[in-house]
Amino acid sequence: PGQPLCGVCRGRLPEIPRPRCPRCGGPRTSPRDDDSCALCDPWPDVLRGAASAVLHAPPADALVAGLKYRGWTALVPLLAGSMLEPARRLARRGGGEPRPAAAPMLAPVPLDPARARRRGFNQSALLAAELSRRTGWPLLAQGLARRRSSRRQAQLGRAERFANVMAAFYWEPGVPAPAAPILLV
Repeated sequence: PGQPLCGVCRGRLPEIPRPRCPRCGGPRTSPRDDDSCALCDPWPDVLRGAASAVLHAPPADALVAGLKYRGWTALVPLLAGSMLEPARRLARRGGGEPRPAAAPMLAPVPLDPARARRRGFNQSALLAAELSRRTGWPLLAQGLARRRSSRRQAQLGRAERFANVMAAFYWEPGVPAPAAPILLV
């Protein structure tokens, strides 16, 4: 009962240090705004931006692992709450430039069916649903689909992660793409 994390532990969630990259939201490796970012330069152009609530470091990494692998679904409101402001910033930013806020659609990353059966839930869908509840942004019910299973990302290095999900997802034929921006959760 009550909050799943005490105030002291909540205060230990590692903030993303400033300055931040305007595209990926990660810590800048250089104080110059015109320098390229080692984190997001390899991304395809269609991925216009990203945002993180906190650094994936202790204790945040344990919370994410608890949700994904131990079924700690009571963490969803806390984790989604920490995602609110970064998601709003990302929605306002659009393609990297400030613009009038357009209500985005929230798209959970499709989970491999075998993993979904083992876990009993898709953590991305739970987080997207909570963000939708708090913001009023619609959930994308169809369109984004998984083409194939992939290895667990947590066990892979950076380059292996990119290769692992290459062509793993697709847009379902016959489903019109929404006109609204899509925030992938």
